[in-house]
Amino acid sequence: YLSEYAAAALNYSDRLIYLPIGVFAVSFGTVSVSEMSRAAAQGDFKKMLSQMMFSLRNLLFITVPMAFFMFAFATPILKTVYYGGKFGLSALNETSWAFMFYTFGIPAFAAVKITLAGFYARKDMRTPVLVSISCIVLNVMLSLILMWPLRQGGIALATVICSYLNNLVLLFCLHRA
Repeated sequence: YLSEYAAAALNYSDRLIYLPIGVFAVSFGTVSVSEMSRAAAQGDFKKMLSQMMFSLRNLLFITVPMAFFMFAFATPILKTVYYGGKFGLSALNETSWAFMFYTFGIPAFAAVKITLAGFYARKDMRTPVLVSISCIVLNVMLSLILMWPLRQGGIALATVICSYLNNLVLLFCLHRA
């Protein structure tokens, strides 16, 4: 049912989406985990959550505009990076379709790096794993539902929805504990 370019379109889109996430989110997560770990070791969970929220706000300040930029310029970005050789107009259009859906998830994909750091600071590895497994199951179901009307864009959209849900549930668990 999906085009012959669907798998490649998802792969190429995903790689390009994770470029800014790798630069900004990993940096923010690495820097903030040490401060959060220090606060958690002292038993000051309020300070830990405050540091996490500060990092999240700063990260979202960068990633939300970046998501809009990448959405608005999806085709030119993909054309600059991939176009040529065997990557023709059909591949460009199919990849652009998936890429536009993935761009909405940039803030969520980035935020999970900091949200997980809050659990690592508290030495709780179990909760993120259980939440992630639940989101993976939901992602598979949503992908099967959404791929019929939206093709590979539906699979990308399912991933984005589950990433936002994963973040929300993890943040809820952190604030509740």
